Amino acid sequence: MHVRISVTVLSLCALTNVCVGAMTKSIETVRPRIAQRGTTIEVTIGGVSLADPQEIIFYQPGIRAIGLRTAEEPPRKRSLMHGGAVKEAVVCQFEIAPDCPPGEHAFRLRTSTELTQIATFHVTPFPVMDENEEGHNNNDTMENALDV
Repeated sequence: MHVRISVTVLSLCALTNVCVGAMTKSIETVRPRIAQRGTTIEVTIGGVSLADPQEIIFYQPGIRAIGLRTAEEPPRKRSLMHGGAVKEAVVCQFEIAPDCPPGEHAFRLRTSTELTQIATFHVTPFPVMDENEEGHNNNDTMENALDV
């Protein structure tokens, strides 16, 4: 009896991976990853099988995605260290409410056929600045820090 149950469980796992794995929509990059509440920022989402984006679904209030579209110029196709890949990109604006809770916000991208796995975006009450480093570790000391 023990052998029969194990074989059944293994068969179900294999079947699930075959049926679901081939259709997985994968978000691998979100750029930028953080923004200040009360702002609107353009966000690029990269990954695999992201064609025909319909909406972004957030699981907490405070962020709304507008202007969702496929990137005009596809990203440079590349493989990532963890085994993921970026082959397509979606661009939109995240409108972040002034009272949006700070922290990590989970979301999914809905395409015309399914949902991606969960990705995240971070919200802060503080201003976010691009480092604009002109060289490696150019402004990593108090003397060379950017003046805000």
